[in-house]
Amino acid sequence: MSDLPTPANSGLVGRRSIIIVSAFVIALITLLLYLPTLNNGFVYWDDPKYVYENLSIRTLDLDFFKWAATAVVVSNWHPLTLLSHAVDYRLFGLDPWGHHLTSMLFHSVNTALFFFLTLRLIEFGSRGARGFARYTLINPAVLLSASLAALLFGLHPIHVESVSWVSERKDVLSALFFMLSIYFYLGYVGARGGKRTTARRQYALSLVACVLALMSKPMAVSLPVVLFILDYYPLERLPGAHGWAKGVRRALPEKVPFIALAAVSSVVTLWAQKTGGAIQSLDAVSFSVRILLAFRSYLFYLYKMVLPTGLAPFYYHPIDADLFSLEYILPLLLFCVITFVFFWVLRRRKIFTAVWLYYVITLLPVIGIVQVGSQAAADRYTYLPGLAPTLLAAVLFGLFIERCRRKVLRNALVSAAVVVLVLFSIITVKQESVWRDTISFWTRQVTAYPSVKSYTSRAEAYRRDGRYETALGDYTSAIELSIGTEDSDGIDPSEIYTNRGGVLRKLGATERALGDFSAALRINPKNLKAYNNRGNIYQSTGRYGLAVRDLSAAVGLDPSVAATHFNLGVALAGAGRRGDALRELRIASRMGIGAAEGAIKTLGLE
Repeated sequence: MSDLPTPANSGLVGRRSIIIVSAFVIALITLLLYLPTLNNGFVYWDDPKYVYENLSIRTLDLDFFKWAATAVVVSNWHPLTLLSHAVDYRLFGLDPWGHHLTSMLFHSVNTALFFFLTLRLIEFGSRGARGFARYTLINPAVLLSASLAALLFGLHPIHVESVSWVSERKDVLSALFFMLSIYFYLGYVGARGGKRTTARRQYALSLVACVLALMSKPMAVSLPVVLFILDYYPLERLPGAHGWAKGVRRALPEKVPFIALAAVSSVVTLWAQKTGGAIQSLDAVSFSVRILLAFRSYLFYLYKMVLPTGLAPFYYHPIDADLFSLEYILPLLLFCVITFVFFWVLRRRKIFTAVWLYYVITLLPVIGIVQVGSQAAADRYTYLPGLAPTLLAAVLFGLFIERCRRKVLRNALVSAAVVVLVLFSIITVKQESVWRDTISFWTRQVTAYPSVKSYTSRAEAYRRDGRYETALGDYTSAIELSIGTEDSDGIDPSEIYTNRGGVLRKLGATERALGDFSAALRINPKNLKAYNNRGNIYQSTGRYGLAVRDLSAAVGLDPSVAATHFNLGVALAGAGRRGDALRELRIASRMGIGAAEGAIKTLGLE
C-alpha cells in the first residue's frame, strides 16, 4: 500500500489545465495576503547595508559584477541576491514598495512551485502501487493534498520575516532555485528510462539551479544530501537491488558535482563569516550549550510551525543556561523519541523517515553548532526546512480524506483546514505590520523580549525620527536593565548614557545631559563621544577651562576628527590661549572644516 494518495484512479477531476489554474489561484491568494507589505518601508536592520546605503548596487555595469563576485555583505557571499537588489534599484530606486513587491512575487512563485513539486513527489511515491502515472490526471485527494501543502507554506506566519524583510530576499531567491533543482532532478530520474538527451537536460538544469541557489544563500548546501533522501523515498533508489552499498555507489557519481559545489560554497561561507566577524567563539557560547540549544531549536521550530504565536524578529540565547533543566533535556528526549518512532516504529512508511531526515539536514547549517550571529533562533530559518513537515501534514490529510467513507467527517475536516488557513492568514497580516518600519520592528521585540538591545535600538529609531521624549524613556529603560553589568547584550552601558545625554541635550536639559556624559566616562574613560559632547556643552555655556580639558582628551583619543580640533580651537580662544587656538583651527582648516578660517578672523586670532 502506498504512503501517498494515488495520483490516478476512478475519481478523476481534470487535466493539466486544472493543475495550472490551481497553482495560479494559490499563488494569487498568497500575493493578495502580502499586499499590506507594499506599505512597509525599510528596516534599520541590515536593510541599509543591502539597499539604501549600499552605493555598489546603484549601477549595473562591469564594476558592479566584479564587486558582487567577491563582496561580503553582512558576513555573507551571495552575488545573485546582490544582483536582485541592484535590479530592484534600477527599477524602483529607493522606493521600498518595489523592493517588497519583488520579494512578494518570489514568495508567490515559490508557493506555486511547491504545489507542482508536491504533485510530482506524490506521483513518484504512488508509482509502486499504480505504476508511473502522469499527474495531468489527478484525483481530488491528490489535488487537495498539494493545494493544502502549498497554502500552508504560502500563508504561514513564520515565513513573514523571509518575505516582508527586504534583507531576507536571499531566502525567497535561494528557495526558488532549491526547489527548481529538486524538480529538475525528479525529471532527470523519471526520464532515465527514456531519451538520454531529456535526462541529461534535466540533470544539467538541476545542477544549474543548484549553483544559483548557492549564489543566493549558502543554506542551500544541504541540497546534495536532500537528493540522497529523495533517492531513498519517494524515488525508491536506495537501497538498490543488491543492498545499500551498491545502491549508494550507483547514486553517488551523479551527486559528485552537487557535493563539490556545496563544499566550495561551505568554504566560501566560512571565509565570509569569519571576515565579517559573525562566527561566535566558544567563549561566547560553549559547545555543550550549542548542542543542547540545537536539539531545543529543532523542537522550537516545529512548535512554531504548529502554533505560530509569540513570533519575534530576534530570539535571544539564555544568559545562564542550566544544561540539566527540563527546558533542555525535554527537547533532547523528544528529538530522540521522534527519531525512534519515524525510523523504527514507522520504518515501513518511508515518508516519515524521509521527512524527518530532510527537516534535520536542512536545518543543520543554521541550528547553532557553528554559531553565526548572537541569535538562538530565527523565523527565517524555517523557510526551506518547513517544506517537508508541511508536505507530510498535507499528505496525511489527503490520505484521510481519500479513505474516509463518512461525508460528514470529510466535510468537517475540510472546514477545519480552511479555518486553520484563515487563522494563519490573520496572524500573517498582523505579523507583516511588525516589519512596517524600524520602530514597529523594535516595538515588537521590546514586547516579546524586553532587553537592553531592544530598548536602545528602538530609542535610536525614535531619535532618528526626532521623537526625543520617547527616545529618552527607552534609553532610561535600557540603563535600568543594564545596571550592575559592565556589558549587556553586547552594548557598553557607557554608550547608552552617552546617547541618552545627547537626547537630553536636544531637549534642552543641559545639566542632566552633563550628568549622563560624566556617568559614561566613569564607566569608560576612553569614550570619545562623551568627551566631545561634554566638552561642547562646557564650551557653549562659557566654561572654557572644562571644555579645553574634555576636548583635549578627545583629540588625544582620536586626532583624526576634524570637528574636535575646531571645537577645541574655539574653546582655547575662549580660555584666552590664542596661540593654541590658532594652531587647532589651522589643523581643522587643513582637515577640511571650511568654517575654521572664518572663525580665525571672527575671533581675531590673526
